[in-house]
Amino acid sequence: MLLATTGDRLNRVTVLAAIVGLLALLGPSWLLLKANRLVAGEAVGAFALSSPYAYALLGVWGLLLVVSFFRFPGRAWGLALLCTLALTLALLLIGAGSSALLAASSDPERARVSLQGGVWLTLLALYIGFFGTLGEAPQRSGARALMVLPGLALAVVLVLTSFGSVGLAQELTSQGGDFTAEVLRHLALAGTSVLLACAIGIPAAIWAARREEAARLVLPTASFLQTIPSLALFGIMLLPLARLGREVTVGEALLFSAVGLALMFAALFLSRRVSGRARGLFTLLTMLIALLPVLLLTVMVAVVLNDVFVALFSLDLGALTFPSSLSAPLSSLGVRGIGTAPALIALTLYALLPIVRNTYTGLVEVPGAATEAGRGMGMSPGQILRRVELPLALPLIMEGVRASSVLSIGITTVAFLIGAGGLGTFIERGISQQVPDLILLGALPIIGLALLADALLRGLGQLVTPRGLR
Repeated sequence: MLLATTGDRLNRVTVLAAIVGLLALLGPSWLLLKANRLVAGEAVGAFALSSPYAYALLGVWGLLLVVSFFRFPGRAWGLALLCTLALTLALLLIGAGSSALLAASSDPERARVSLQGGVWLTLLALYIGFFGTLGEAPQRSGARALMVLPGLALAVVLVLTSFGSVGLAQELTSQGGDFTAEVLRHLALAGTSVLLACAIGIPAAIWAARREEAARLVLPTASFLQTIPSLALFGIMLLPLARLGREVTVGEALLFSAVGLALMFAALFLSRRVSGRARGLFTLLTMLIALLPVLLLTVMVAVVLNDVFVALFSLDLGALTFPSSLSAPLSSLGVRGIGTAPALIALTLYALLPIVRNTYTGLVEVPGAATEAGRGMGMSPGQILRRVELPLALPLIMEGVRASSVLSIGITTVAFLIGAGGLGTFIERGISQQVPDLILLGALPIIGLALLADALLRGLGQLVTPRGLR
């Protein structure tokens, strides 16, 4: 075993992780002690906390640096164990250090301990370290097994160690049930918008893949919607939705939607008997007839679906409320100028582009030999779509859904601006009150939800992808 001088022996990524971790640990700022949540505090370094965990963490980072220079069987597991140990020690140092600082303060009940740059740099070093470790995993199953270690370590430390003295945890406690309620609203808004985007975007992409003239309409429109600023979109929808919710009843909205849909289906039936350019005019006429009724019905369904998701997530179906009669205004259903309705419209429009683009790309890239084989077997166009084209395009479609979900979770942050709630509420409170821990209380769960959605949908995409395409 020799000191590594070539790229196949030296793991440069874990070397970088160890260097960043050492710099974070040796820096002057690890925790910040404040007399209360509003005043400026005093930064404290890791070794000033008088905790053995700091010295142990120093040793682990140094050992990781050394091991990264040597190649030996099972080094991936060794690196993963060292990164996991570094994660454990960093968490223990945070918990023990914050408790010691609070105990030494003059007013422990009002004092706050906030996380500083050293902690965030350590988390960055851990991310880099685990990323470098996965690069050495022999196969995909081995990589998944390696990632079990940090999850187990995190679970054990959270169970055995108290972090109640950390300012972030204190802010969470002070918010009471508001935090859970806003998390559920955030998830419901993002989930509903992605489902609606799939229901709209996938059929639109199929239509675009079938007809070149449709592609010229669908793809630029989806791209254009992505460029509209969210605040401008909220402002555009404010007055029309407010007037709609005030002056139109639930029964009138349902009747208008039913009549419009009936006319649309009649136009579609008649268009089958028309050929040539007249058929294109019929299709355009059908779209114009169905536009307003479909939009109105979609908004109503979206608001109800969002409320159902919130009730399901909170395990409180009794919280669902519906208008007492069809003569009640649409505002009683939730269609208003502010609140859930404009937020869902905006989020759905922003979520369309990844789904439309990936679905369209997946369908047009299906090999012609596959569709010809299906046609030779006597399949109808619909059967070819369901049994040949969609299964082959499914990996790209799932990638679009994954990208749309992560995007929606992030954009939902601004939903609080129009009274729809979500985790952006805590970010706004933290900014207005100048409380960094409150800002983190909103920002960190958003990052966690985005990463979780990315991982879950990536795994689901692998499961639904045909075995021959994996």
